[in-house]
Amino acid sequence: MRNPGIEAMKIVAGSCLTLVAAPILLLVAIFASMRNRPVQVGFGPQPLLNHVFSVKALRQLGFTAESYCIRPYHITRNFDHILIEDPPGFLACLPPRILWVRLCGFAWSIRRFQVLAISCHGGLLGDIPVLRCLEPLLLKIAGIRTIVMPYGSDVNTYGPRNPNPRYRRALEIEYPGLKGFGPRTRAHRWSRHADVVINGCDWIDYLNRRDVLTLGHFALDTNDWQANAPWSAPASFNETRPLRVLHAPNHPAVKGTAALRNAVEQLSKEGLPVTLEVIQNRPNEEVREAILNADLVVDQLVIGWYAMFALEAMASSRAVACHIREDLEQVYIEAGIIEACELPHLRADEETIETLLRSVLAEPKLLENAASRGRPFVQDHHSLEWLGGVMTDVLADLGIHPAGTPANA
Repeated sequence: MRNPGIEAMKIVAGSCLTLVAAPILLLVAIFASMRNRPVQVGFGPQPLLNHVFSVKALRQLGFTAESYCIRPYHITRNFDHILIEDPPGFLACLPPRILWVRLCGFAWSIRRFQVLAISCHGGLLGDIPVLRCLEPLLLKIAGIRTIVMPYGSDVNTYGPRNPNPRYRRALEIEYPGLKGFGPRTRAHRWSRHADVVINGCDWIDYLNRRDVLTLGHFALDTNDWQANAPWSAPASFNETRPLRVLHAPNHPAVKGTAALRNAVEQLSKEGLPVTLEVIQNRPNEEVREAILNADLVVDQLVIGWYAMFALEAMASSRAVACHIREDLEQVYIEAGIIEACELPHLRADEETIETLLRSVLAEPKLLENAASRGRPFVQDHHSLEWLGGVMTDVLADLGIHPAGTPANA
């Protein structure tokens, strides 16, 4: 239960901070606008794996790009700058440290990058009350261009803009903080103020702008995710060679984990040869090994689209089961991004996952067909080369070209 006295103190402290910090940040932004920035694009500040691949895609094409975050998740530490470990300025060592890291980090970022690629959480001021509302203005004063690349919880709500009742209920369980106007306000703020919005996945339900429409701006290095040999289905599954199902839920309610467990338990009770491995909070190297040991990778059964885990499995030539919303699929077909029946996923949701497992147990070739289609799909729609092409066009519209390339080239 919240203490009214403590809440009042936070409000007073936040107001004092804004009164002191806002004019200082304004001066920093004005001076930053006069500075030549050494790096063309900065991806952050959320510690997203996709930022690492975005940087790699741009560097291959001759751009200067860096990733940064405050602190990393368990997935990877391969960011160019981890600000909590390498504070951007001596003030960032003062308590409360996370606050000073954000403030000093903001000043550092607008003096280092020409373009900031951020989510709808915003940049380094995104978690500071009041100052986060001023962040778009400060970036414009500093002459920083912004590319908004949503990723999920920065735009998801369980309000009326979410058309999926199962997903709404799951979000209420996993993200109680999404209640109210927070996500809607962030999405509206950055939809208004960003120079470019790269939209996709189910994010199109929540954002009004689609400057660039993609299946999802997730990408990976397909050279890092490949099997030594194509996956081939056994003649049949049995006790010696059961169907190996892999699932990696970061948020079980959103991924439909309980339904998957129940389905596998029911099939096992009936004596059918199926095993389930559930992995959580593992580094990418362990995830890769688990994928290569699996026959079927179950991504999510609730949301209605796919993301990085599914891509990693498909790039490794493994069949992926996933809930795909037909209305979203139709949007991308009509936009000419994919063709009808091009998605390689085996379709399943919480109600049909048991039926799907029964089908692949009876006919293993279903897995082999899905697995053979997955890697080419990733290469066409989610490779570094594909992402590099998308980002090159976006940056060209902002007047940013590969280092050493004339502006009119």
